[in-house]
Amino acid sequence: MSLKLSTAASPVAITLRDDGIVCVDYGKNPLLSGAALMEIVQRRKALCPSPTPVLVRINGRPVMDGTLPAALRSPDYCQLTLAVAYVTDSWYVRKLLNTHLTIDAPPYPLFVFEHEDEAVTCLTRYLPGK
Repeated sequence: MSLKLSTAASPVAITLRDDGIVCVDYGKNPLLSGAALMEIVQRRKALCPSPTPVLVRINGRPVMDGTLPAALRSPDYCQLTLAVAYVTDSWYVRKLLNTHLTIDAPPYPLFVFEHEDEAVTCLTRYLPGK
């Protein structure tokens, strides 16, 4: 049984899978900001207060503000995040992530996949007790 947490104020769906991986689904063309990420961190803590690997679904052409990079490196985000695997079929998103990894690599393992099953296989090795 998986648990899902979403609110009317935020269309981002957050799900705790049965295997312990947290899924964050941004959908298509999301607006990404540091403040929104900190809200997601609080929602993740409510769903599962322990550190977990995170699968992020994102597509289209997201719009990012300048506060996002610092939020992705914040202690609150890093303490809750064991590893991140992005799943996208968007060339644009892959290019943004590759640029981010080249310029400002995060302090946690980060991967980019086109298929969710590959991301889950990768993240499984970061589950506590594995």
